[in-house]
Amino acid sequence: MRVTVSFVDLLHRTVNTLIHHRHLLWFALPFGLFAAISLELSESLPSLTTTPPIDGSDLLMTLRQNSSLFFWTFGGIFLSGIFRSLLRGPFFLAFEKSMTTPEESTDHHPSNLRTKTHLQASLTSLIFEGMYWAMVILLVIIVSLPILLALRFNQSAVPTITELALLLILIIGTLFFFLKEFALLYALLAHTKIKLSLELSLRLFKKHVLLTLLFGLFIIVLSLLFTFPANLAIIASDFISPTWLRVGFRWISLSSIFGISILLEEGLRLTFFHALAATPQIKIPGIEAILQKKKDATSSTPLA
Repeated sequence: MRVTVSFVDLLHRTVNTLIHHRHLLWFALPFGLFAAISLELSESLPSLTTTPPIDGSDLLMTLRQNSSLFFWTFGGIFLSGIFRSLLRGPFFLAFEKSMTTPEESTDHHPSNLRTKTHLQASLTSLIFEGMYWAMVILLVIIVSLPILLALRFNQSAVPTITELALLLILIIGTLFFFLKEFALLYALLAHTKIKLSLELSLRLFKKHVLLTLLFGLFIIVLSLLFTFPANLAIIASDFISPTWLRVGFRWISLSSIFGISILLEEGLRLTFFHALAATPQIKIPGIEAILQKKKDATSSTPLA
């Protein structure tokens, strides 16, 4: 069934939910902090890629010479991703509750029950995130085999094969990402098992492929808009003379900007999922039902 979803309306609903339920804004602090940590760590990598390695031996030499930097950089980014994944589950539950309950209502569940629910949500989010990255890593390994063979037997074909491999990783990785997001929301909100969540997410994605891809582009554009204030904050921090004040301003401003950006993106994903999953289904009668209806109408027609 075709549905029409206004992304602007979804954004308006998300912003209203965050404004009227300000306790959700507390999630911006850890979200923004982990995003800022990932940014600061990733900025140490470009110096290693100024002279790209020509073959595998140069790559191994680069890794040996900068093994400690690689270890701490990717380790920090990996841990930041884990903590962000653990936060997504409780945020989705809190945002869902804020969308379905009035502002003045309070949660009467015991604190230990809420803690258990949030821990389960965090674990579920981490499991789906781990499954996604495991599939991506497996995909990268599979598409890297032709590149390794080309390096061994036909190096002139390496650029073409590499471009095709990157395109394949981008397409399949994007499809896996949307399936993972839908399956995670099914598991969190409908309490379905992993297998059933994946089946439901696949059905939902098949029904709304184009709309889902357009929504992904909308999220990308929204993220790019937040890069402008982030760049302004970085430029403004360069004009602050005390080192401690410059570093503090940079961390606080980037954490705030990234935190608000992530809250909007995650809230939009949930409202978009609601718009698709809550679409009423129109039941089309089968041919037997149509014939039976005609037969009943004919038999009830009075004779002249």
